[in-house]
Amino acid sequence: MARASRAIAAIGRILHNAIDDDEDNMAGRMLDNWTKQNLAGAIECLSDVIYDHIETETFNAAEANRVKPQLGEHDNG
Repeated sequence: MARASRAIAAIGRILHNAIDDDEDNMAGRMLDNWTKQNLAGAIECLSDVIYDHIETETFNAAEANRVKPQLGEHDNG
């Protein structure tokens, strides 16, 4: 998931960099700059959501592992 998040962010950056690129005739004819900006923003937001989800899950797993041994100590005492 982390690699996918970075890849999606890279696609967003490439799209942002391609906006206003005169050599990009195909995309220039198919999409206006406003649409390309929105697509790039959506891709970057998707990447952020995935990254935030990964960070939250990693933190929650670490907390669960930290708390689990403490719970076992209370049960035996």
